[in-house]
Amino acid sequence: MKDARDELLYVGKSVNLRQRVSSYRYLRPEKHSRKLIRLIHEVSRISWEICKSDSDAQLRENYFLRTHRPKFNKLNTYPKAYFFIAISEAKHGFDLSLTRNRTTVSQVYGAFKVSAMHVFAALLRWLWIIIKRPVSADDFASRMFTSRLRQFFFSKSSLLEAVTAFLDGRSKALLDLIPSECAFVKTGFGDKLVASDLQILSHFFETSCRRNREFRSRFEISSPIISPEELDDLVVLSRFS
Repeated sequence: MKDARDELLYVGKSVNLRQRVSSYRYLRPEKHSRKLIRLIHEVSRISWEICKSDSDAQLRENYFLRTHRPKFNKLNTYPKAYFFIAISEAKHGFDLSLTRNRTTVSQVYGAFKVSAMHVFAALLRWLWIIIKRPVSADDFASRMFTSRLRQFFFSKSSLLEAVTAFLDGRSKALLDLIPSECAFVKTGFGDKLVASDLQILSHFFETSCRRNREFRSRFEISSPIISPEELDDLVVLSRFS
């Protein structure tokens, strides 16, 4: 769908184009979103392409989404917003950082979508509990309870293998290392925080770390990382193959 200046407003796919376009005739302000109503008022022209298969149509849609970024689309329109998690080894530990730059250091994992910001905060808290065994929330670095922290240094290098195995999708043994005798874990707040972070990290491992590893194996990707643009297309290919 394009406006009077021939700028792309919205791109979508449908098996039945006539039915899809006709559905827009029955929009009502009291029943549908303002965004959808604005779209219909701005549309000046509709064009289409016929694809060989549903997967081809989805890949073509991905192309338009990331190259034109139509203002009435949201998903997959900005691959540059995806993140990578990087590890830099040091003499007495390792540095963990959340970055959009995949070439910062040798050990980089991803790409991961924007939810990685919350995952990264959960991962930092998890490692802090394993290493520091805090007594209360006051023993944490305060920024660990936000999603704004992008880098942190850990002085316990023995955890490096567990962290790399987790991010690489090989093992989630890291999630079994929280000490049950830790005083903070036994508190009501600590118990809830650990349970919440465990859920976040477990879901992240299955849907991001392990999935990326399976993509690299299944599609014979030699690079240890997957580019944001490639990730969106691999999701489509895995769904239809």
